[in-house]
Amino acid sequence: MQYSDRGSNISLNIEKLIDNMPSAVLVVDYKLTIQMANKHAGKFADRLGKQVIGIKPGDTFLCVNAGQAGSVHETGNTCEMCFAANLVRDLVENQHPKLWAEGQVESTDNGIMDLKITAVNMFEDQAALVIIDDQTELKKLERDRVVKDKLQAAMETAGAICHEMNQPLQVISGYLDLLMATGFEQDDNNAKYLRISREQLDRLTKVTRKLNCLRRYRTDKYPGGNEILAITKSASSAQI
Repeated sequence: MQYSDRGSNISLNIEKLIDNMPSAVLVVDYKLTIQMANKHAGKFADRLGKQVIGIKPGDTFLCVNAGQAGSVHETGNTCEMCFAANLVRDLVENQHPKLWAEGQVESTDNGIMDLKITAVNMFEDQAALVIIDDQTELKKLERDRVVKDKLQAAMETAGAICHEMNQPLQVISGYLDLLMATGFEQDDNNAKYLRISREQLDRLTKVTRKLNCLRRYRTDKYPGGNEILAITKSASSAQI
């Protein structure tokens, strides 16, 4: 990009501005070449922030697909900078004033990251300001809060179920004991049915005990994308 004296001053002012921003910031031209970058951009690159200037984003940023999608690497869906490149391309080609998106990406150095990428048109659609915010810790806190809320709801529901089930289970157990005490099990068929009934009653009793010992939130996946609470995995083994 070429600037007049006035344009050069504007460029220097922009450089000072982006250097003082807490996020990773790039200025990318309409050819998707990096023209400016602040120090925080180095977090996502294989070199220092300023050293990415003049390079295609996919040539330097640490996407796990960088070796598979070509040297420019603008096509990989999971590459953090391809994610940005798609935004910039859409921004420039369709003359949007501003676009942003959030998503998970995977890099070779940082693993799975949650990023928010914002692209803003600059210099009459000749370049875009690209802001990259790493929201990994924030998203982790949000996911932990959701899991905690689900566990609390599961524990409250489990407590109510156990409260309602315990008395009927005790009554059934008492009648089974009474039948066994009266010689009802002397008949082979009766003995078989009593044994099966006792086994199933014990099974139900164990389930209620596990429900009373929920200490974490774990689920099992079922066909159709459904998930249900995995009672055994969620219960504290020390208290069952």
